[in-house]
Amino acid sequence: MKIDYDYLKDDLFPLFLADDIIEIPYPTGFEKLRRSKGSRIFDFHFGLLEDKGYVTSRDSASKETRVGTLPHTARLVARLTFDGQEFAENLTAAKPEWLDKIKGQGLNVASDVLKNLITTYLTSSPS
Repeated sequence: MKIDYDYLKDDLFPLFLADDIIEIPYPTGFEKLRRSKGSRIFDFHFGLLEDKGYVTSRDSASKETRVGTLPHTARLVARLTFDGQEFAENLTAAKPEWLDKIKGQGLNVASDVLKNLITTYLTSSPS
């Protein structure tokens, strides 16, 4: 399966970036998305975010925090890490032509390209 940046931008990251959301119960907070788009695409992309360290979780009972792979229990809450938040914000702000540049690339390259494109855009735009 290939990374679908449109899925991350339009479907998964908006859950994390909602105004009133700090943490999302895992896996229950993602069930609507899993049903509408399919659990395989969700599991693949969420797993990549875990592997990259873009998602952190804590056990809602013990308060133990972990970065990376989440054990699949209903007591967990998930949130984006600093790097995950930055990538999510950059991706959701990306222009369509920027998405074309990162399609087919891994998360490291996509993150770096988006940072560069946004920095260039912001520093070259008239005030």
